[in-house]
Amino acid sequence: MLKNITSDFKKYRRCLHSVWNDFTHRFDVDQNWDMCDLFADIGCSIFDIYIAEKFNIPQGLKAKQYQHRMCPVKEILVKPQKGVSGYCSDNINYWDEYDYISSDEYFYWVDFYDFNISDANRSFKYVLVQNTKGQHFIFEVSKVSVFVNQESPM
Repeated sequence: MLKNITSDFKKYRRCLHSVWNDFTHRFDVDQNWDMCDLFADIGCSIFDIYIAEKFNIPQGLKAKQYQHRMCPVKEILVKPQKGVSGYCSDNINYWDEYDYISSDEYFYWVDFYDFNISDANRSFKYVLVQNTKGQHFIFEVSKVSVFVNQESPM
């Protein structure tokens, strides 16, 4: 059974944004990778508190924003609105434009995404997702719904 948790993800995103804004006011984060690493650790902890604990998802699954191979949290599914444009990549280094035309395809959630993770004005505008083939996609957060798969094991 899928449960819509979009509002919980909006709260999680707002919390991340608040923490990032506080960081940028206190520290010079531009190209400061130690600060970005610290924020990535904090982001994982916030995910565990806001999402994993609430929906009985094992903690520690969320990838850190700078990891080379970012694995998805397969318990969390993202569904873009039909007809939404986004971007697709096989390696997260080069993005091609992508038009989501399906109305029944879900993606696994990976993280929130910005093209520059050390930008002081990060807005966490996008959601980074992965399909079953391992391709990554990004869509605007405002154009997706987020679900937790709460199917009981057989």
